[in-house]
Amino acid sequence: MVSPGLVLSMGVFDKGYAQQAAGTGELHAHPDPEVFTAETPLGRYQGITDQVKMSDTPGAYRQILVPRGSRRPEGPPVP
Repeated sequence: MVSPGLVLSMGVFDKGYAQQAAGTGELHAHPDPEVFTAETPLGRYQGITDQVKMSDTPGAYRQILVPRGSRRPEGPPVP
C-alpha cells in the first residue's frame, strides 16, 4: 500500500498543462502501438505488445494462446 504522505509529496498535477502539451513534439507524442502476429494452436493471433518497457525485468511469454485443457497436468515429482 502506498502511504498518503508519499502521494502528496509528489505535488499537484497541472491538468491544463497536460492537455496543452499532449501530442506535441517528440517528448509528448502518442506513439503508435507495437503490433505482433503469432501462430498459435488456436490459429493466427495479432495483438499489441506491452507499452511499457522494463529494462531490469524484461517480460516475455513463451506461449501466446494455449487452449484450456490442451496440456497434460503436471505437478511436483513424487518423492
